[in-house]
Parts: sequence; structure tokens; C-alpha cells
Amino acid sequence: MAQHHATQDQQTQDRTRDQQNRAPDGTTPQQESPAKELLHRIWLNNDGRRHPLVNSIVWVTVVLGTISTVTAGFPSLHVLTCWTGVIGILAGGWGQYISETTSERFALILSLAMCGLGFYIGMANGGLT
Repeated sequence: MAQHHATQDQQTQDRTRDQQNRAPDGTTPQQESPAKELLHRIWLNNDGRRHPLVNSIVWVTVVLGTISTVTAGFPSLHVLTCWTGVIGILAGGWGQYISETTSERFALILSLAMCGLGFYIGMANGGLT
């Protein structure tokens, strides 16, 4: 019986300590709010730290890769296709060099592949000039 009473006292103390450690949004210091967790996923920060430069490079490379790949289907846009491909390859290469998380590297590799594909098709359609 004394052990049961001690267990209840311990649970009460734990509950009181948890309530005192809660942030204004109701989360404990160990857990993040769902909005912050979603933001980390969107911005590829799965290590919990901010990487604004690398995130910007990732999104620039994704946009350039998309433009390069889409315009590769139009032979008359070979100049736009090649230049967006070249700039995307250079930006993505630099992003790979300074990236810190696997998510950033994954997005960079996919967008580098799109930039490379667009660049090569653009070169086959007429090149940089």
C-alpha cells in the first residue's frame, strides 16, 4: 500500500512539473507544434536547424530545373532551355557542396537531373546561341 501511495505522489509531481514546463502554445520543450514540424518538412530542415541559404538554392534549382525541362519540349526555346539548365547545374552543384541534410541533397539531385536533361536537349536543338 505504501508503494502504491508513493507511485501516486510521483505521478502527481511529474504532472505538476510537466505543466510548469509547458510553452504558451501547450507543447513541452521536447516536442514541437505541428505547424513548426510542417515548416521544417517544407524547408528541408530535418535536423531542427535553419538553413536559409541552402533552402533558397534548393528552390532556385528546382525552379530552374522545371523551366529547363518544360521548355526542352519546344525546340524554338533552345536558348532559354540551355541557359536555365546551365545556371541550374551551377547553382545545384554549389548547393550540393554546402548542403547539410539528406533532404536538401535529395531535392538538389532531382533538380540537377532536370537541369541536365533540359540542358542536353537544348544543346541538341541548337545550343546556347
